Amino acid sequence: SAWRPLFTPNSMAREDYDPLPEHNGKADGGGVAGLRIAPSDPKIIYASFKGYVWKSSDSGRTIRRTGLPQKVMLANTGNQRLFNRTIDVHPEDARTVAVGTH
Repeated sequence: SAWRPLFTPNSMAREDYDPLPEHNGKADGGGVAGLRIAPSDPKIIYASFKGYVWKSSDSGRTIRRTGLPQKVMLANTGNQRLFNRTIDVHPEDARTVAVGTH
């Protein structure tokens, strides 16, 4: 019924927000480069933040960093923010995800 932040100290594991991951030249600020809700299970959300891919399995109440390595995923600069998806989820299998990087 209302928008709420996905990345907060209450939704993230302590080791992921205290401190937040370094940019390491792979992210350009605090923005999310991509976000997708799984078509087959709306409780599952994938997002790219700080150059990492994150997953929530409970509609965003908690979100955890996946084991994928940090990649360049710019959220706040460049024309890439205006078009194309950086994350897509298989329409029938929420465990199958494609992630594009810059």
